[in-house]
Amino acid sequence: MRLTDFISPKNIGLPHIRKLDLYLADVLDKCNQLQQANFAIRMILTMLPEDILDQFCWRPWHAFSADNLQLLYRKQRRMKWLEGIALDRENALQEMEQWKDWHAQGFFKSVRKLGLYPDSGPVLDFCAALLKRSEKVEKITLHASFDEDPENGAPTMRELNDSSTGPGEEPRFYFEANVLTRIIRLDIEDDFRAYDAV
Repeated sequence: MRLTDFISPKNIGLPHIRKLDLYLADVLDKCNQLQQANFAIRMILTMLPEDILDQFCWRPWHAFSADNLQLLYRKQRRMKWLEGIALDRENALQEMEQWKDWHAQGFFKSVRKLGLYPDSGPVLDFCAALLKRSEKVEKITLHASFDEDPENGAPTMRELNDSSTGPGEEPRFYFEANVLTRIIRLDIEDDFRAYDAV
């Protein structure tokens, strides 16, 4: 099916879509692939009926378009699953924090699950913002993958972990957002243990 057929208003299945998982195809010629994908995603988000999606997932480990994320959040305000992922523009969070419904009883009132994938300081801040406002969250999947590359905005291991002079960024994230006490179930991948709230 071509994209134009999929997003056509004549497609009777369009209002029944609840989950949208997007992947980048493995093609030989990757020239402008991400730009074309961002354009196609924008078309899909523009044509989808409002407030029908429960979940939207961006599978490639590439920064997602901040403009597309903002369009998604403006049009799909009843999502139950949100992801904290890398964005292609660092000021996107500051812009969304100016929205009048960017609070627990507004955009976040339906959120029950979070997928948090911090790999840099800005993504960690974005994850914390999602967690802070998602008061009814029941499950969190956390996959931290910091590469210690200062050019990518990643904190060093010294900044991430506790030291004799204060807490590191990772423990601060968990405790400031009350990660360990606010949730029913927390699935943490990699080197972290799973915690159940009491």
